[in-house]
Amino acid sequence: RAEADATSWRRLYHAVPMTIAARLAAYYFAFFAHAGAYLSYFALYLADRGLTAGEIAFAVAMPQAARIAAPALWGWLADAWGARYGGARRAIIVFSAFAMLAGFLVLPLLDDARAIALVLLAMSLLSAGASPLVEALTFSMIEGRPGQYGPIRLWGSIGFILAVLGTGAWLDRAGAPALAGILVVLAAAICVVSLALPAGAALPSAHAGERLGAVLRRPAVLAFFGACACMTAAHGTLYVFYSIYLEGAGYSKTLIGALWTIGVLAEVLVFSRLPQIMRR
Repeated sequence: RAEADATSWRRLYHAVPMTIAARLAAYYFAFFAHAGAYLSYFALYLADRGLTAGEIAFAVAMPQAARIAAPALWGWLADAWGARYGGARRAIIVFSAFAMLAGFLVLPLLDDARAIALVLLAMSLLSAGASPLVEALTFSMIEGRPGQYGPIRLWGSIGFILAVLGTGAWLDRAGAPALAGILVVLAAAICVVSLALPAGAALPSAHAGERLGAVLRRPAVLAFFGACACMTAAHGTLYVFYSIYLEGAGYSKTLIGALWTIGVLAEVLVFSRLPQIMRR
């Protein structure tokens, strides 16, 4: 009877496909788990490899430099291809995931700070389209139900927390060089879950609209970009040097990870209550 019950459950499991929300949540979980390990400990990893503060800052600035133009380019390609192919966004997301994996496979082989920065730049140019396109895909899937975004996106925050805590505990045992392997494993996980993302419907052909210059001169748009610039500037130093500062003050990597999770716990709370917030 136990065998029959187990077989029945296996059949049920295979008969019921993963829901779209679960597939999106799995991607957010894997993506932000990788982001958590990277943001919290990558600067420590570079410092352990002998890079100076200036070299670390330059290397970690490369992904931000790539994001000035690369996401817009990938978005344009998604629009251009999406008018004919329903899976254009997913294809770009999958390509971005494998480009990220390739970059983190190469990084441990490099010793020169300039080479590390160049690989980070190239990897970021090739993978910068993933995050905004996943957001666009998610909102297209939940169109008309904006409150559903929170319960999906909160899994990204949960992945961030678990990765930061787990990576910190592991690095206390294995040392900073072990981060390279962790980032490769987490990047591979992003590749796997990206393949399961929904393709999305074919996008309608784009029509001529308001000129970009006119849009950028709108006061609301200027205020929005100004707020984004202030937020990014405020986070820049934190992301690059916070962990190095704490380690220099004598904190263990496990405790550093715990401190990184405090703000993300607030994210989980907000995202979990987002349906109620949106209804109000």
